[in-house]
Amino acid sequence: MVRILLEKAPPVARVIFNRPEVVNATDGRFVKELHAIGQALAEDKDLRAIIVTGAGRGFCSGIDLKAVSQDEIQMPWFREWEETLRLFETMYDKVVICGIHGACIGGGLQFSLTCDMRIAADNAFFSLTAVRHSIIPGLGTFRLPRVVGMGRGRLLALATSQIKARQALEWGLVEQVVKAQDLEKTLNSAADMFLQTAPTAFRESKKLLVQSYDLSYEQFLSAYLEGQQACLASSDHTVASTAYLSKTPAQYQTPKKQSSDPSRPIRKTRLVA
Repeated sequence: MVRILLEKAPPVARVIFNRPEVVNATDGRFVKELHAIGQALAEDKDLRAIIVTGAGRGFCSGIDLKAVSQDEIQMPWFREWEETLRLFETMYDKVVICGIHGACIGGGLQFSLTCDMRIAADNAFFSLTAVRHSIIPGLGTFRLPRVVGMGRGRLLALATSQIKARQALEWGLVEQVVKAQDLEKTLNSAADMFLQTAPTAFRESKKLLVQSYDLSYEQFLSAYLEGQQACLASSDHTVASTAYLSKTPAQYQTPKKQSSDPSRPIRKTRLVA
C-alpha cells in the first residue's frame, strides 16, 4: 500500500497520509513519498490550495516507533524529514491547509506547524512526544516556540504533555475547531477563502511571513520592497484596480475548479519513491 495519496482537482489538491493501521506513522518510505509529492505540488502551476489530512482514526502519530526500535531509521532520515517539512512550508504560491482529527503527535505536529492554516476536529489531541513511549525526544522544535511561545513549547517538547483540541485553539496550535462531521466542509470553505486573494500578493506576503523571524530589518525591508514591486507590476494589480474603481468583485486569473458532478471522478495520483 502506498503511504501517501494525492488527489488533484485544480486549483485544489488533497494530500492524504495513508497508513491508517499505524495512525499514519512516518517511516523511511513515507518520507520519500511525501517529499516526491511535495516536489510535484510545488511545480504544479495549476494548483493554489493544498489540503492535507490523514486516513483512518488519526492525522499522524509521528515517527514509526517500531521502525526506530528495529534500527530501520537512521540519521539521514531526520534530515530528509526536515527537508520535506521545509518543502511544504515554502510553497509560497500555494496555501497549505491541515485538517486534523484524532492523534497529531510528534512528526504529525511538526508537519502541521508548516501549514498556513490548521483546522482541528473536536476529537483531535496534540503532543510532541509519544505519551507512553518517548524513544525519540521532542527535538523538532524549530517552529513550535514561534507558534505557542517558549513556555508552552517547553511543556510539549520536554514533557509527555498532551493537549486536546480546545486547548490547542487557546494556545494557537490551531486556528479553528469544528465538529468531526464538519471537518471536510470547513476545509473546503477555507480553501475557497484563500482562493479569493490576489495570487501575487499572497505569494509575496507568505514569503515574508515565513522568513520574518530570520531576516534582519534591512533584509526584511529589501525583501518587502521587492515584493511590493512584484505586486505593482503584476496583472493582479490591474484586476484589483479595475474592480475597485468599478465597485465590482475582483476576478483574478486562476485555474477553474473541475466540475463537482459526482459522476466525474477526481484525478488521483499515487507517487511511489
